[in-house]
Amino acid sequence: MGLARAVAAARGNNEVCRDEDLLKRLRHGSNIIIASTPKEEAANLLRRVTKLTLDSKSYEVNAYVATPDGVVRGVVHGIDAGTPPEELMAHLRVRTQGVKILQARMLGKSKTTVITFDG
Repeated sequence: MGLARAVAAARGNNEVCRDEDLLKRLRHGSNIIIASTPKEEAANLLRRVTKLTLDSKSYEVNAYVATPDGVVRGVVHGIDAGTPPEELMAHLRVRTQGVKILQARMLGKSKTTVITFDG
């Protein structure tokens, strides 16, 4: 099964996320697949994909949404793996005026948190 079919099978709902709504690119040698879509519903489906099956072999994947212009990211190391985003956000504070925390999430299964800031 090719990459396009694997993505189609993993996303499930072909009415919301059709092939013509997606631009898929593979970065050879880096284990990165880039899927772009202008449709928010399709992007939300892709974000929930956790596994792709290629040639009868399953691969775990992590889907992330690219940050828009004007935002920056930072990392914090040493956080318990699996900490939910809600708990991370509840414990974060910003001291710089005009800066807002948009999102916090764990980086895969690691002990590293990625924090997205606006401002």
